[in-house]
Amino acid sequence: MNIYPAIDILGGKAVRLRQGDYESKQIYDTDPLRLASQFEQEGAPMIHVVDLDGAKDESLANDALIRKLANRLNVPIQVGGGIRSIERAQTLLNNNVSRIIVGSMPFKDPEAFRDLLKHYGPKVALAIDAHHGMVKTGGWLETTEVDAYTFARQMVQKGVSTIIYTDIAKDGMLSGIDSAMYEKLLRLDVQVVASGGVKDLDDIKRLGQLPLEGVIVGKAIYEKKFTVREAITCLQNVSSPV
Repeated sequence: MNIYPAIDILGGKAVRLRQGDYESKQIYDTDPLRLASQFEQEGAPMIHVVDLDGAKDESLANDALIRKLANRLNVPIQVGGGIRSIERAQTLLNNNVSRIIVGSMPFKDPEAFRDLLKHYGPKVALAIDAHHGMVKTGGWLETTEVDAYTFARQMVQKGVSTIIYTDIAKDGMLSGIDSAMYEKLLRLDVQVVASGGVKDLDDIKRLGQLPLEGVIVGKAIYEKKFTVREAITCLQNVSSPV
């Protein structure tokens, strides 16, 4: 399992939100590149970047910064937030972004999403962000009546190869992980990346016992519960999943 430190960008700064609430932002660093370089030095195999401005209103205000991250780091980055067209996806992939993350596109433009999977399948991860089991889109501002697991199953049937699942109620709360949902998603024969709620190294150990592709960690690192290097070392001592 890979450790993916998260950098959420709002107004060019690295911030964290509580349960996706834009009014609850806490600024952790005014220089996301400096922060990403630190994560790289600690051994992160990939940096998880979320463009919160883009997620909210499809703003391109952080584009130059994202390109800088993609081109100056020696580790790959995956980027999500406001990717709701093939053109936007292509722009990012053409600028050294290794994997793009989409969440709203299957709802807003399902035909474009099918084309995206057709042309860039392995480089596309589907973000399923759920609140009380129901999918939310548009930067977590829009609630659907779609059951998260049912949606995941449908998307895997359409060719999705990687799912990033976030329990919004746990995100930024240091409240612990939803391992039961990850176990359920893994039955779909899809790569699963865990996200939301990781509070300590015990959570990392528990997740490491599942055949997950990775885990995204944000607030626990920023609040100094552990470092990226400590999380990687922790995983080396966990028995490989069966």
